[in-house]
Amino acid sequence: MYDNDGHKTDNIYLDVNPSSLDINQPKWTDLTQNAQTPSRSPFASACLGGANKDIIFLLGHLDPNNSITNYTIVYAFNTTSQIWSNPQVNGSLPLSRQQFQAVSDSDGKIYMFGGFKAATSVVLNDNFIFNSLNLNWIKGPALNASPARVDFSATLLNNGLILYFGSTNVRILNKFAF
Repeated sequence: MYDNDGHKTDNIYLDVNPSSLDINQPKWTDLTQNAQTPSRSPFASACLGGANKDIIFLLGHLDPNNSITNYTIVYAFNTTSQIWSNPQVNGSLPLSRQQFQAVSDSDGKIYMFGGFKAATSVVLNDNFIFNSLNLNWIKGPALNASPARVDFSATLLNNGLILYFGSTNVRILNKFAF
């Protein structure tokens, strides 16, 4: 299991293999020195993808200088080599956003929905699909889209539907924008 603070660039790992996990004193491995996250990632989302499901894709709104970007930025962490990269992505790039959710399926697709644009505080209800095999974004269908939301949870169900639930009162967003 990998964990990132979000407000820092620390990167830690916990081996959750049942044969080696000590639940009373879990042993975290600090990967920060050799595998520091390329930027801070508050309010970002991460999903597993790639051909072998060994790449963690971090979707965020901050570039390596921790400046807000115009479009969603993609970082990739190869769990085998433990190396971060900023892959060249193609397609219909989504606007930069925060407090959105993303889920991945077994075919290497990552579905991103909602969030808000920090610079304008506009809450979004668009969805985008990132193919983690060919690094291509496409805009998802708008028909029957969920209402705009932030600070919510997303779960991919076995039948392929994505369940979005929960949200934050949109009026308080300006206080927390990064």
